[in-house]
Amino acid sequence: MPKTASICLFLPLTMHFLPKYLLLCGTFVGLLYSLCCLPIVHAHDEIDHLLYEINQRLNAQPLNANLYYQRGQLHQQHGHFNAAFSDFQQSQILQAQQGIKSSMPQLSLAQLCYEQELYYLALLFIDEWLLVQAPFSPQLAGLRLKTQIHTAL
Repeated sequence: MPKTASICLFLPLTMHFLPKYLLLCGTFVGLLYSLCCLPIVHAHDEIDHLLYEINQRLNAQPLNANLYYQRGQLHQQHGHFNAAFSDFQQSQILQAQQGIKSSMPQLSLAQLCYEQELYYLALLFIDEWLLVQAPFSPQLAGLRLKTQIHTAL
């Protein structure tokens, strides 16, 4: 008997047992899916929801530097480099215009550029952060990032 004929004879038998096999394995497959994939889906859904809320707040408060910074962090978590970079820069500009003393946008920009392998740009931002941050608080996070950047170069 040719191979195609034996496959054709086997196919109806397979189609009969396959749904029962999948039904038996379904709980295991469903469990694996829920353990592995659903947290990722829910994390993105949560980030999307938070982005929506921050966008609504930014419509009401377009000069709020902190909201741009928060939205930049969410974009960074979501993997949207350009949007995160833009929001961190906007936060930095608004803080400078409003006389707010915060160096968090520089640190976030440095981290973001490091993650994108833009090491020289990351080095500029981390050096700026270290200059501003030095008198006020421990710089361990910034120094660690600067070491990682130099190692990557």
